[in-house]
This record gives sequence, structure tokens and C-alpha cells, in this order.
Amino acid sequence: MEGQGIISGESKGTLETLVRDPASAARYKHLGGPNKRVVRDDVWITYNGNKGDLTVGGYAAKGCIGPELGFGWAVGDYLDNQVLLIKFGVGGTSLAQNWRPPSSGGKVGEWYSNMINGVQGGMEQGREPSAKR
Repeated sequence: MEGQGIISGESKGTLETLVRDPASAARYKHLGGPNKRVVRDDVWITYNGNKGDLTVGGYAAKGCIGPELGFGWAVGDYLDNQVLLIKFGVGGTSLAQNWRPPSSGGKVGEWYSNMINGVQGGMEQGREPSAKR
């Protein structure tokens, strides 16, 4: 998944305007209001060595949210178990080259190998206590 949304500002479509607008507020109320963010301690996320509970901000570019927010919320609502999201990805890369898995034959993509190592590290990190929680 790739993409990000802007959290603050008066521009149409920012999270801040969506939670205030009566036409969309009910759809986004689970995330909190303009000045209060909901934190899900049943959905953890790791990214670039950081680990914490799922909430708005902190795991995308500064001042942004990524697709992990909506995905994590949906999976957390669906499952009764603790969820661990391991965010790993690089935009602008080729699935046929950079992400080529061993099952495709030929040279394994560098980002595929990096992802496997990142997932293994994220799972280890997910088992450890977190200062953020």
C-alpha cells in the first residue's frame, strides 16, 4: 500500500476537516475529534525501529497518516487477538525486480530480502515490551 493523508489544516480532505464536517464526522468518529485522538492498544505497529499502539500520526511522514491506520483499524475490529502491523515498504520500486521472490526464479530482489529481514525483526520487536505503550 502506498499513499498518505494530511492530518491538520483547513484544506478539504484533511483528517481535521473530516472529523469536524457534519457530513463526514460520523464516518471518522472512531479516530477521535479534532483535538483528541483515539489510541488502539489492541493493534500494535512497528516501523523503522519504532513500536507503539495504533493511532493517528507517528508512522508516516510528519503530519500525515498512512494506509496502515485504516487497515489496522479494520483488522483490529475483525480479530479478537492482539494485532501486530509490521510496516515496511518503499515506493517507486519494481515488483518484477526489486521485490522478486525466490519462487519466481532468477535473482531475488533486494527489497524482497530486506522485507523478509524487516518482518523477522518486527516480529521480534513485537514480542518485546514497549516504552510507548
